[in-house]
Amino acid sequence: MPTAAAEELTDHLRSCDSCRRKFEILRDVGPALRSQKARLRPLARISRRELNSRFRSLEPRGPGARFRLFGAIGASLGVILFGILLFRNPNSADTLRGSVNTLPGPALPEGPLEEAPRLFFWTHVPRGDSYRFELIDDELQSLETATSLKPWILLPESVQRRLRPGRTYLWTVEVIGDDNLKIGEIRRFFELR
Repeated sequence: MPTAAAEELTDHLRSCDSCRRKFEILRDVGPALRSQKARLRPLARISRRELNSRFRSLEPRGPGARFRLFGAIGASLGVILFGILLFRNPNSADTLRGSVNTLPGPALPEGPLEEAPRLFFWTHVPRGDSYRFELIDDELQSLETATSLKPWILLPESVQRRLRPGRTYLWTVEVIGDDNLKIGEIRRFFELR
C-alpha cells in the first residue's frame, strides 16, 4: 500500500470509532486462522468413478427435467438481479455492507491557508436531508460539531480563534438521508501557515 494511502487510512481509523472497532476485530482474525491451520485435515480424495456417478445423478431425467432446469436457472438469475438492485440502493448498501460513499465535488477550505477559515461549504447532495459537520485538529481533538440543513456552516468565532498556525485540521461532513442513515461523506484537510 502506498505511503499516502496508508497515512490516509491511519488518519481515518483514528477519527472513526466504527471503523477502528472493525479493524481491531479483523486484526485478530489472521492469527486465529493461522492457529487453526494445524488442526485442519486435508480433504479426502474422491475417485473418478465416484465423481462421475455424482455428476450422472445430477443429469435431468424424464420429460419435465428440462423445464425444472430452466426454472432453476431463471430463479438463480432472479436472485442475482435482486442482489444487484439491493446493493445499488445507497441506503441498503450502508446498512448491509457498512460502506459509505465518499462524495466528489468542491468543498472548501482545503490545503494551505494564511488565515483561519470561518465559512465551510460543500456540494449539495440531492438525497441528503441534513449534514453533520465536525472539525478535528491534528491531535484528534474535536473542536466543533454541528448539524446543518444547508451545504455550508459558519464556524463560531470562539472556535475560529482556537485555530493555530502550523497545525493541520480535518473537517468532515456526513450526509444524512431520509431514514437518518449516512449516505455519503466529505473529508477535507487544511493547514494554517
